[in-house]
Amino acid sequence: MVFLGSAALQAQNKAATPEPAPASPAPSGPAVTSLREVKKLYVEAMPNELDKYIRAEIVAKMPNRLVIVTHKEDADAIMTGTSGTKAATVNKNLSTATVTITDNRGSVVLWTAEESERAMPGWSKMAGGQKRIAEKLVDKLKDSTK
Repeated sequence: MVFLGSAALQAQNKAATPEPAPASPAPSGPAVTSLREVKKLYVEAMPNELDKYIRAEIVAKMPNRLVIVTHKEDADAIMTGTSGTKAATVNKNLSTATVTITDNRGSVVLWTAEESERAMPGWSKMAGGQKRIAEKLVDKLKDSTK
């Protein structure tokens, strides 16, 4: 039988206890209070790759107005969203999406929009459906920042 001293036991227990994960970095700048103040936007992942189409539309339609950043802590604001499909009629579906932009701390809603598009069944998962919805959402965003 082996007896370990108090210091040896503490060292052994410390080695077996995993270190807590580091906290995510705090946003780098002060929180913005209006959509017009936003210069750098982080777009979170969204269903049906809607985020990919929104990023592309912002880059194409608002190049001198917004910069898309790849790290949340570098952003002035964060865009989140949902996307889905619901039956509208027997042969057509309604593809819908809702997006929200908040300050970089997620505490103040700066802008929100919803868009829908009539589609054939399965269309919302195709690039055309999500691309068209992204175009409409970014057009609304552009109008709101004038």
